[in-house]
Amino acid sequence: MSVVKPGKFNGSLFKRMKDYHSSKYWHFSDTKEPAFKLSVTISHLILDAQNLPKEHRWLISGLEYKLIELVQQKFKIIRKIGKGKSEYQEIEFTTIEHYIRVVRDISEELNKIVLKNLRY
Repeated sequence: MSVVKPGKFNGSLFKRMKDYHSSKYWHFSDTKEPAFKLSVTISHLILDAQNLPKEHRWLISGLEYKLIELVQQKFKIIRKIGKGKSEYQEIEFTTIEHYIRVVRDISEELNKIVLKNLRY
């Protein structure tokens, strides 16, 4: 099964990856086992907003919605798993090359939006 979970996070990537094994994240409903315990997890930094001026940080929430929209447009979504903050999208997976190409396309589109509208 291949899933994506588009969204923003605050703090370090190390902490986020470590947290995937905690009780806060997705567990299989039948076994209650953390879904990421015996799996490969790849995180992609789509947009690095740490240099975004503070007066424009409110835009991050809007960009998160655009990210979710782009994921739904560019990946073939099979089904949603979970609810609320723990909502994952199961995607049709063909090859890692295709997956990485789609992620790069999404990243380029979001970064163009930021550069076009803020010119920072």
